[in-house]
Amino acid sequence: GQQQLAAALANDFDGLTHEQLRQRLINGAPKYGNDDDTVDTLLARAYQTYIDELKQYHNPRYGRGPVGGNYYAGTSSISANVPFG
Repeated sequence: GQQQLAAALANDFDGLTHEQLRQRLINGAPKYGNDDDTVDTLLARAYQTYIDELKQYHNPRYGRGPVGGNYYAGTSSISANVPFG
């Protein structure tokens, strides 16, 4: 259950029991992006919580700067720029 998952995460999935759980998550758990409405809804809720949290933070330039000068939630990977050179 949740306690087993929390322990596995806290220990970076180290150990045989945690490895079995890791494999279940990799191979058996539904994933975002596979047209599963339940998972997509969970991620949308989590992402909205993140966006709402960011709204309370402001940059030291009082909102001036690129993209409104505020913090914003990005969804691209850190290496998304690589194909563009």
